[in-house]
Parts: sequence; structure tokens; C-alpha cells
Amino acid sequence: MAVAVEQEPFLVLDDDYRIVEVGPAAEAGFGPLLGRCVWDCFPGSESMYRPYYERARRSRQPIELAQYYGGYLTRVKAVPTESKITVYWQTLCILDTRSLDRLRTSLTEAIAALDEWKAELERERVRSSLRVIEGHA
Repeated sequence: MAVAVEQEPFLVLDDDYRIVEVGPAAEAGFGPLLGRCVWDCFPGSESMYRPYYERARRSRQPIELAQYYGGYLTRVKAVPTESKITVYWQTLCILDTRSLDRLRTSLTEAIAALDEWKAELERERVRSSLRVIEGHA
């Protein structure tokens, strides 16, 4: 019996932050944007994301962050390769602002999602440290 595995959505940005590739899980939303600058497609996002993408480019190291944009709290991972950056993301929570009660509930869910992400990052840090100690890094 085959089990379908959901792929993480991703897109690839070139030096000028044009969308040059879109993963299958992101095709519906981002496919029509191929060739366009991501900052032009998502007004106001440049100041929130570009500093992290630039840091990833300079350090040549992947970076992870949590960011709120357009009603979505997302976990973002930017991985630099050559002259491009591959951006993966996962929606942690959608904030519902239709009423104060819904917003409270959404914020509680967002805090829980961020706590889980923090715990996952800590587990990965410990695993990475153990690999170094064991001489597998």
C-alpha cells in the first residue's frame, strides 16, 4: 500500500529575488508568479524577510525564522545555494481577527505552535551537538 507524503512547499529566488522555481506543493499559489520579484508580489514583505535572506547569503548558512504576514504565522527556512535561495515554509497558525474571542484563541494557538517549534529547534541543537561529540559531524 502506497502512502502519499505531503511535500513541504518551497520556492527558489535568484539574485534579484525573482521567483525562478516553485515546488509542487506551492504551485497553485506561486506558479503564476514565476519570473516576478517576490517583493513586488507581496507588498510590505521585503523589510520583514530580506534581512534574513541577505544574512543567509552572506553566511552561506541556512536560517530559520518565524514570521507573521497576511494573517499567517509561518515558519520559514531559507537555504542559500550558489546564487539562489531556496525558501521552505510551514504555516504554524492562521490568526482569526473577526472577533476578539477568535483572536484570543488564534493567539493561544500561535503561542503553542511557537513553543513546539522552539522545542524542536532545541532538540535539533542537542542532536547536532551529540553528533559533534561522537565525531560524526
